[in-house]
Amino acid sequence: MSILHIHSNIPQDETSFAEFSIKVTELLSKTLNRNSSFIQIVYCYSQIALGNQTGPSTLVTLSSPDISREQIKSLTPPLSKMLERLIGSPPPTTYIRFENMDPTKTAWNGRLWQ
Repeated sequence: MSILHIHSNIPQDETSFAEFSIKVTELLSKTLNRNSSFIQIVYCYSQIALGNQTGPSTLVTLSSPDISREQIKSLTPPLSKMLERLIGSPPPTTYIRFENMDPTKTAWNGRLWQ
């Protein structure tokens, strides 16, 4: 399972979120070599300030087991462009964190992965 968790102060309607989630799921599935049915997209409208600025801002966390530096390198540019184009999040105020999920500490479908 891979989880893309987005906190942003840019409101989204159902149509724009649906379009974004379809496209970003395809991108993650291809780049991470994961079945798209195991990719979860979470979008939370949040109050965010970056420095003293309250303009458009987004904090993104991608959690995935065994994500490599090469995958991160190849994923960062298209994900940034997608966030800008489909959500309206400018790159200078968008932060993306990548974290490895420990499968021994992750449960899905009522059981631990490993």
